[in-house]
Amino acid sequence: MKKYFLRLVAAACLCAPITAFTQAFPAKPVRVIVPWPPGAIDVSVRLLQQVMAEDLGQPLIIETRPGASGFIGAEMVARAAPDGYTLLATAAGSLVTGTLINPKAPFDTRKDFTPVTMIYDAPQVIVAKTSLPLNNLKELIDFAKANPGKLSYGGTGIGAAQHVDGETFKRIAGVDLVHVPYGGFGPLLQAVAGQQVDLGFATVGVVRQLVLAGKARLIAVHGGKAPANYPPAANLNEVFPGFETAPGFIGFWAPAATSQSIVQRLNAAAVKALRTPDVRAKFDETGVNVVGNTPEEFAAVIKAAFESAGRSIRAARAAGVKFD
Repeated sequence: MKKYFLRLVAAACLCAPITAFTQAFPAKPVRVIVPWPPGAIDVSVRLLQQVMAEDLGQPLIIETRPGASGFIGAEMVARAAPDGYTLLATAAGSLVTGTLINPKAPFDTRKDFTPVTMIYDAPQVIVAKTSLPLNNLKELIDFAKANPGKLSYGGTGIGAAQHVDGETFKRIAGVDLVHVPYGGFGPLLQAVAGQQVDLGFATVGVVRQLVLAGKARLIAVHGGKAPANYPPAANLNEVFPGFETAPGFIGFWAPAATSQSIVQRLNAAAVKALRTPDVRAKFDETGVNVVGNTPEEFAAVIKAAFESAGRSIRAARAAGVKFD
């Protein structure tokens, strides 16, 4: 009887640290790395910050670590301890299209990260600077064909989703535009509003204030529909049925090998925040599609995104695009 009791005590001691660790998570602040300049993705994460922190019982600390089309901050998370205390909040344009285009990316999205949840999926847009005498898609295409190589378009970096969309648009519409890479949506929007670049390829949410304030002109939408309070604009997917929009979603990732119990805990906190009425209303104002899916569902979306983006990139390369 005594030996049996001692074995039970020993087994309990062996199991206790693991159980306690899982139940205690999080025992300290959770850091969220946003690998882009302030003013876009970090704004979305800040909408979730308070509710997630309250649910987790620990502060959610948001850090912007921009550079190299989102690779610098993403690599930090890929190399972080898989303990749930370091998360990545970024766009598919970096983790999907960026890694497909750049074979020297410092991480493998499908091997080095664990999906937590998609925050939102966003329709994409083309906007024009207000000094450009163009009001719609037809006028843009006509002007670009009459002036090959004279119009510039900005995206969020080489290999980003907006770069892929720009090159797809050039190929399908038969126009010649010059790509100008920016280090994120913030710098891109400043360039459009400052009349420094002719066109901007961006998401519907980040251009909202510029468009509604008359500081940028909406030319086209694709990958979804623009909000009802936006000016009317042509849909590229309808005008050009062969136009396949690059993935434009934003999500949370954890380092690979993060335990499923921790991933589920983080997922629950994020989904709860996304379903909070006040938070949801703020996202809805921007025109994005709030998601908040399971890690398994998010993984399936990422897999499909790699397949669709791969098709667009191969088609662009076959047409001579070098993505540089």
